[in-house]
Amino acid sequence: MNKSVNSSAEKGGSGAIRSRLKALGRKLFDFDRVHAHLLMALILTLVIECLSRRSFIGGFAFIIENPIAFAVNYLIALVLLLPTLLIPKRIASVALVSTLLFALGIIQFFVLINRVTPLSAVDFSIFLSIITIIDVYFKPYELALMILAILAAIAGIVLLFIKTKSHGIKLKSFLISFFSAVAALVVAVVIGFQTNHLTTRFPNLADAYNDYGFAYCFSLSVFDRGVNRPNDYSEDEMTDILDQIYGENEGEDSDDEQKKPNVVFVQLESFFDVKYINELTYSEDPVPNFTALKEQYPSGFLTVPVIGAATINVEFEVLTGMRIRDFGAGEYPYRTILSENTCETIAYDLLASGYRTHAIHNNEGTFYQRNEVYKNLGFESFTSIEYFPNPTYNPYGWAEDAMLTDEILHLLSSTEESDFVFTVAVQSHGDYPDDYVAVQGDVTVTGGASNASTLSRYNYYVSQLHAVDEFVKAIYEEVMALEEDTILVFYGDHLPTLVKDSGITLSEMNDFQTEYIIIPNFEVESEALTDKDIYAYQLFPRVMDIIGNDEGVINMFHRVCSEDEDYADKLTKIEYDVLYGDKYVYGDVKYDPIDYMTMGSRDISIKDVYVEGDYVYVKGENFTPYSVIFCDEDERDTEYLDSNTLRIPKKTTFFDFAKIEKVEVYQVTVKGEPMSKTEAYVVSTENAK
Repeated sequence: MNKSVNSSAEKGGSGAIRSRLKALGRKLFDFDRVHAHLLMALILTLVIECLSRRSFIGGFAFIIENPIAFAVNYLIALVLLLPTLLIPKRIASVALVSTLLFALGIIQFFVLINRVTPLSAVDFSIFLSIITIIDVYFKPYELALMILAILAAIAGIVLLFIKTKSHGIKLKSFLISFFSAVAALVVAVVIGFQTNHLTTRFPNLADAYNDYGFAYCFSLSVFDRGVNRPNDYSEDEMTDILDQIYGENEGEDSDDEQKKPNVVFVQLESFFDVKYINELTYSEDPVPNFTALKEQYPSGFLTVPVIGAATINVEFEVLTGMRIRDFGAGEYPYRTILSENTCETIAYDLLASGYRTHAIHNNEGTFYQRNEVYKNLGFESFTSIEYFPNPTYNPYGWAEDAMLTDEILHLLSSTEESDFVFTVAVQSHGDYPDDYVAVQGDVTVTGGASNASTLSRYNYYVSQLHAVDEFVKAIYEEVMALEEDTILVFYGDHLPTLVKDSGITLSEMNDFQTEYIIIPNFEVESEALTDKDIYAYQLFPRVMDIIGNDEGVINMFHRVCSEDEDYADKLTKIEYDVLYGDKYVYGDVKYDPIDYMTMGSRDISIKDVYVEGDYVYVKGENFTPYSVIFCDEDERDTEYLDSNTLRIPKKTTFFDFAKIEKVEVYQVTVKGEPMSKTEAYVVSTENAK
């Protein structure tokens, strides 16, 4: 009897505790009151910081390491939550805002698993560009789970809006709390800048997110764009810089005959000499050809602005001679200012010297909008993967670099003028699989890796480096055999993500350095042919100095002013002037968009269309696996037979070729986005039979 009474008492006690906890929970998360928003903002900030650091402890340590920055991040979350006081469906609206903020934290978590560069606003603007390679980073079941999670979240929010009760609008509470939070945010930001706990310039974006918090850095990436106007920017200031560059010889041509060798840049994806890694050893030198070339020709370390991702920002610095660090946090100028504006590049400078200018990339042409941006960078043609006659791929879906050799040689030999060929390789791109099985001929990696998974990733990476190194050898030998004077430049765009993730250390170089080599196939008597460590934005002026080309303000600025104490400040002024200011340094010089830029270096054309059996055959020239037949502007399911032959079924449920008037062949991306098309072939009655 006593046991029964005691048991009932215990149950009653535990029930009372549960009741009190439920009551406390309802009180704490009563979103009719401001304190619930204060609490939710704190929870969200902590969760997002833990996800951003991929560390539970790291998120809480942020409070101690930089309390002012944490306060700023907290207040940003609070300012976003407080407007829900104006929405009658209070719980649902708080859930919506919280889910969106939490989703950003989750996306940041997964982004950092696959690359070093954290999530920024520009990633959402390039989402359609990268969606075609998302399967490289996520397995099918992972993609399916993500889609299910998104659908479940949407369904949950919709259900809350339907089921939850409406509450009165809390206008007074909103006005007091919201403007108090905004005022507190402004004060915290001002204090942060005055005490150096915050900044708007991030030399290293990944470190900035750890130092200043996700919400602050991501918000800055939304609003911070372009180069800030220098305080002393004026026409007189820019004239002074021009006078320093040109002196009394401004506008005069040199008496020396200008050399016009071909110039070939080859940007190697995630490429560097892995022998700089301290902890790993190899069965043989993974990059013997690159090693030999850098000992024979001018070379050095190349400091780049990124690690693990954002190749186009290295590309931007190399082509323009400008610094990414002068632009907004996490900004990609290809997606902002250069999507609609032109500026000086090495391509424009060489074009002005009588060169023909070409770009090559063995990846999708619309990736980072290169097919549009290159028109504003001075390129007359662009050959992307869709225009390669017989593209080949490695087992993980990345195009092999060996195919680039023929295209480079074709461009050099197809014009009478000198050529500038800018090549972007892709083979050694990540993600690096943790289940790679070595094949015969692979360079094997041993040592330092803490687990088999990490060692597998290095074995795959090194296998790809070795293949790229063979491409380096092939194009080097071809260039050295050319009768045309040619200068060949190799450089890595950035270190791969796994270097940062695996905890290895580097000797002689840092995380933001790769290497470059400058190789002339002709005699050059120049002091410029020395080993030298440079920044990516100094590479093209270094090459122009070797060939004696004085075109372009930015080119000459780097060559004349690089030793000045205020070199960086002057460069910032030039960047602002040519992209956002009054273009004082250009004078009468204009860089018009290359509206005539062609896609591909070979003319794709239709020679004949005829019916044979159950198929319509389209005969022509230079078709590729990305060629698609359009009949009267309707896309048809196309079978690629060879570079001269495509075919489609003569009849389907919704198609009868006998009624077609014209046929065109489009080059399309993996997503089916058209990039160019042939002239229309008019179908005659005889063709249609």
